[in-house]
Amino acid sequence: MEESSPTGASRHRPQRERGRHFFEVPLIEGDVGQADRGRDVTLPGIRSYCALFILASFALSLAPVAARAESQDQTPHLSEAPLPTESESGSASAPNYRATVIGRRPPPPGTRTTISALELSLRGGTNLPEALALEPSIDIQEGPKSGSVLQIRGFDERAVLLLFEGIPIREAYDGHFDIASLPTFALGAIDVERGMTSLLYGPNSGGGIVSLQAPERCEPGADLRLFAGNPRKGTLMRTGAAANLCQRVGPLSLYLAGSYDRSDGYPLSVDYAPTNENEAYHEAGGVRDGSESSRLSAALFAQYAPERNKRVSLFFNYIHAPRGLPTFEGSGFTRYWKFKAYDTLLAGLSAVWGPRIASATWGFREVRVRLYTHQHLDELNDYQDATYGALTTNSLAWFVASSYDNATYGAAAQAGFALLRGNRLDLSLRYQFDKNVQREIKVGQPYAQDSWGKPDEFSTHTFGFALEDTQVLGEWRVLLGIGASGMMLRSQIFRGKSYDAKDRTLPALEGRLVVERSVGEHLVLMAAAGRKARMPLLKELYSNNVGGNDKLKSEFAWMGETGFDFNSKSIHLDASFRIFYNSIENMIEKYYYNFDNVGHAITAGTELELKYSPLPFLQFIGSYRYLYSRDVERERVLDNRTPHKLRLTARYIAPFGLTLSVSGLYNSAQNSYFADQDILVHEKLDGYFLFNAAIRYDLKIASKEAGLYLFANGRNLLDTNYCVGSLEPRPGRELLFGIGGKI
Repeated sequence: MEESSPTGASRHRPQRERGRHFFEVPLIEGDVGQADRGRDVTLPGIRSYCALFILASFALSLAPVAARAESQDQTPHLSEAPLPTESESGSASAPNYRATVIGRRPPPPGTRTTISALELSLRGGTNLPEALALEPSIDIQEGPKSGSVLQIRGFDERAVLLLFEGIPIREAYDGHFDIASLPTFALGAIDVERGMTSLLYGPNSGGGIVSLQAPERCEPGADLRLFAGNPRKGTLMRTGAAANLCQRVGPLSLYLAGSYDRSDGYPLSVDYAPTNENEAYHEAGGVRDGSESSRLSAALFAQYAPERNKRVSLFFNYIHAPRGLPTFEGSGFTRYWKFKAYDTLLAGLSAVWGPRIASATWGFREVRVRLYTHQHLDELNDYQDATYGALTTNSLAWFVASSYDNATYGAAAQAGFALLRGNRLDLSLRYQFDKNVQREIKVGQPYAQDSWGKPDEFSTHTFGFALEDTQVLGEWRVLLGIGASGMMLRSQIFRGKSYDAKDRTLPALEGRLVVERSVGEHLVLMAAAGRKARMPLLKELYSNNVGGNDKLKSEFAWMGETGFDFNSKSIHLDASFRIFYNSIENMIEKYYYNFDNVGHAITAGTELELKYSPLPFLQFIGSYRYLYSRDVERERVLDNRTPHKLRLTARYIAPFGLTLSVSGLYNSAQNSYFADQDILVHEKLDGYFLFNAAIRYDLKIASKEAGLYLFANGRNLLDTNYCVGSLEPRPGRELLFGIGGKI
């Protein structure tokens, strides 16, 4: 299946392909600041430790603020009372951008944004790409095979760690996971950490960490939502439903959630027309050919919490998301591909233990352990024509059917201590086993289950250690961390024949220093610097079809950022600004036809976000991101990076139950390169502007909430014709409407 990322024989072929929710505090976040899910916005940069200490020296002259006690644990869990729900926040007043503070500690130092459940509802998205698209630091790249994948501050999905209730969703073979298969209904929050991220997660998070979490509060009862949309020729091209149920019996809480979303494909803009650049991508009567999808998600969470700081949790999530691959031309003929299977299983068992009342100065705080698994299976079929009735017999096809079977098993433990007042020391140990098995049915073989060819199999062990210490010194907070990881190549089997794995361990050494200085009640200055590492993927090491290289070294980046966060309730303003700089060494790229450590790259830029609420019922949000990215070795820009990203949002939240949100999103042009018969071809993807809107009305009867609400969401309402990450056309105008209620 790996050859399905077409990058070469024809200039008009698609560009190179690019390419988890539930309760309990993520293991790696530990006790430092999870109680307060933090300033809703923090952003990035600095180049070196030298610049860090210059900033620190400057801040020493500023006014002091009382010390904040890091060592006291007030972390809530499911059985305790905490964050307001959507209905509690109400439509009578503007939602607070900052999550309600529970506990006495601030969030850990660094750059973090928390997107609450209420904010997710106001954005009007139904899946993860739609929810994250408005974040200034995040770009969503699209490809026919890889689907929707994350890019943060110029780092692609290979260096972005996606967590689903602390379980990593990172495909060990090629790094791609279609995040559009992840729904946002019933999510409690999404935490986005970027810049010098925590080392307690292990390597491969230089771009950032996106952590999906379930609600912390169990509200007994059920919530049901029905929706439909994209009307066309008298039919609705998209339909779906979502529901969740929570019940609490003493110290036991049980939460169930499920959703189903079916689409017959996405409509194209009326301005779409075949050109020399996009003629390889086909449409069928105004609908993107092959863009149909079906997404089912079912989740279970159970937690037993007999007393504070003592709880055991079980998490289970199954995702079934088969879909078509938008039709494209490759190897001289039209490719009709479809995922027969795209199945993911996430399961985790975790426990937290700590003293009910800890010492205010020093001593043991808590220990957290987690066992988890991530299983993923996808099977891709190649058909002869758009009827998808018969598998291909074309001798130029790469395969008739191809299958990936990825399995991840992991364990993590973290212990927290306080060495003195205002101190927090976290020690983390991690182990993970990854295995990939891939098979193909070659062209010319009869289509039967026993005609699969002999499998290729690769596996690795990854282990890691990290230590982070946070100290409050008056108005200062200082975090110092070190981490070391290694990946051992365990086995390699090609077409059923076993080969010895290279007798070596790929190291990943990391470190970070974060300094914060509070100035008065409203301003926090910050600076951070350090080193992050990315280990090679199995595809980069072993692929015998697209240039695997088992001599690869780990990629690493020297990173820095500086900026400030400002919050004032008196003037109803939140502001955040970051400058960041990353120097990437031993960069792993597919240079023409082979993976290699091609050399040096730079990503740098600025991020600014403003949130202003002049009236209780009115909100304005604006953000801007500039990204500079350069492949220094080859003297060109990095593929598919967007330099300028601008977002403007206005919201009206009326006391009679009406909520209206409108957003404009501008992304500037991208540049892309691919190899065509040993010639590096340059393509440019034009910039675009999208206009989105969401409306919701909470029904009231006799001045009381009826528990029912109506909603409608519109995306790309101006029907813009655009593409991103690939030359394939993206959806035109999309409309979604529905009804929901609590029982």
